[in-house]
Amino acid sequence: MSDLAPYEQAPSPERRPAPDPAPPADDRSTGDGPRELWRRANAATRGTVLGVLLVLLVAGSFLAGRATAPDGGGTDPATAADAPADTQLSAAELARARTDDAAAKRVARDVVTFVESCAAVAADGDYSRCRTAAQLNVGSTLPLVDGARPGRGQAAVAASREGFTVVSVSASGNSFSIGEEGTSEPVRTCTDGGAKDAGCVGGVW
Repeated sequence: MSDLAPYEQAPSPERRPAPDPAPPADDRSTGDGPRELWRRANAATRGTVLGVLLVLLVAGSFLAGRATAPDGGGTDPATAADAPADTQLSAAELARARTDDAAAKRVARDVVTFVESCAAVAADGDYSRCRTAAQLNVGSTLPLVDGARPGRGQAAVAASREGFTVVSVSASGNSFSIGEEGTSEPVRTCTDGGAKDAGCVGGVW
């Protein structure tokens, strides 16, 4: 009889459950797959491009509206009405204003001649009797009106016994005056009524 122990069958190894199969590489449920990352990046790029196109479209519409608006963008009529009258004149407007002012100065000098002749011959030196169109007998040769506030293209005489002032208003709106008191030298002044830098510069002429 042998001393060897009888052969015993070794116990079978313990069975363990098989691991779950790995998800496919293109499963989007993981959220971190290469295709998912590529999709997110591409979506962000498309959003940026659309945003840029939208901004360009709005800017283009704005610029097109300004280009078609009259006078550089549509000035408010109320603002235009409040604009100062002495705005810079064009070359043609300035030339016309200077011609009008020269004519108004000539009228003023002619009226002075009538006033002085009237005072010396008919009024015995009393200028107050030489201030109306009838007293001066100018007829239609001069645009003289009775009163001290002539309109554009007109002249008037304000006078006292010792002196007088002739005011001639240009069609440009500028006013030119000649004042004489007694034996003093005539004083010539002017007022800029809108035609700046035409015939009245510095308040004298």
